[in-house]
Amino acid sequence: MDEDVKCKEDLEANAFAGLLLVPSNALYEQMQIYGIPKSGQVLGDMIRLMAIFSVPYKAVLLRLYEEGYINTDTVYEFLNVKKEVLRKAVSYEPDAERWQRRTPEILRFGSLKQLMDQNSEYDLLSDKRNVSDQETLCKILHRYEAAMSRLFSHYATISELWKECCFPVSFILKKCL
Repeated sequence: MDEDVKCKEDLEANAFAGLLLVPSNALYEQMQIYGIPKSGQVLGDMIRLMAIFSVPYKAVLLRLYEEGYINTDTVYEFLNVKKEVLRKAVSYEPDAERWQRRTPEILRFGSLKQLMDQNSEYDLLSDKRNVSDQETLCKILHRYEAAMSRLFSHYATISELWKECCFPVSFILKKCL
């Protein structure tokens, strides 16, 4: 796979995780609750945010950068943390096992399926649209299950996957930030 494509996919995945799972107001509230400063964060703060929101390290860095809590120099510093140091620090987090375990078997539709059923029950959409939405959801689910199965078949934990998928810091910053 082309390095630019890998970088783009990595960036898109982290951006998606960050925007969807770490909304601005929730980030601010959790930082206040846990006493995480708006500036001068340490590695432990990043790991705490990873645990709170169950998102990858780079997604936390990206959200903090986007919200103006850290600057480019700080991003460089955190991206230059050695993988071994990060892995060891993550292992001290009490929730680490929960948010790093393999997840293909935990797949849930969340509220999307409930909302689709509600639309159908209350006749909010045409029958054709309901059928189309159900088919689309099934296709997405099958693609997701296949992708997760392929992805996780080679890795026992998210940590192993993360270790394997990390890109050189200079490449990420030049291409992605």
